[in-house]
Amino acid sequence: MEITGEELVQVLKKAYGANNNAHLAKILIGNSNSPTIGNWAKKTVTKKTFQSVLKKILEKEQNTFKGKDFIQKLKAKHGTTTDIEVAALLGVTPAALPGWKKKDITIRMVVDIIEKAKKSHADNLLVPIVEFYPLCKTQSLQKTKFEIVDQKGKGKPIREELISLKGIYIFYDSMGKAIYSGKAKDQSLWAEMNNAYNRPRKYQEIKRVSYLKNGKPSKNSKITNQEVKLHDIASYFTAYSVEYDFIDKLEAALIRMFSNDLLNKRSETI
Repeated sequence: MEITGEELVQVLKKAYGANNNAHLAKILIGNSNSPTIGNWAKKTVTKKTFQSVLKKILEKEQNTFKGKDFIQKLKAKHGTTTDIEVAALLGVTPAALPGWKKKDITIRMVVDIIEKAKKSHADNLLVPIVEFYPLCKTQSLQKTKFEIVDQKGKGKPIREELISLKGIYIFYDSMGKAIYSGKAKDQSLWAEMNNAYNRPRKYQEIKRVSYLKNGKPSKNSKITNQEVKLHDIASYFTAYSVEYDFIDKLEAALIRMFSNDLLNKRSETI
């Protein structure tokens, strides 16, 4: 049984859900402006033409996969469960994913997706939240600890950002010298920074003099090392939002670069 080129094109349109020749060319060849489909339609289906058609079909089938399968594989690979998480991973808006699920994904599209994701992650690798921001030593609502900024006024928007983000932070003394660096990976920057702000450390000491002895003034008091908390000696802080997988290495690098200045006891390995 013989068929014309036009009949073959119609069969292919039906098989691939193409609306017109340009749409079919986009599906099979990757270029809607290609004249190939129109040329097929004008010819008698010779053995050579049929071989050419089969070649294009095989190339298409070997180099494409279902968009919904692509998204599911990404979720499985990265342990994510929602489209919002996948969108963040790829650096696109969640609104883009439903369209991907309905169409075939080509190798060329995957390459473009990877390039866009790389750029997005590079842009968001390290984002300043605040730098050298004055600490506002404020009692918590429960009055059980001190917090780094007040919960109202100027401190409110900073507090909200720190609550929603993870990354690294640095505390400075009154002269702007870095004295402690840390990371927030398993909890928010807000939670981790306030914990560090109140955490006792045996090796965190400064020279002090107490002029009271047995409750009475004393002029002959000795200068001694006394343990202090960060809220006693820190005056400023810096906080950066950092890509999750980069947090450990960046914190380790900071501690190693400023190991003679920081109060951090442990020197991290990069």
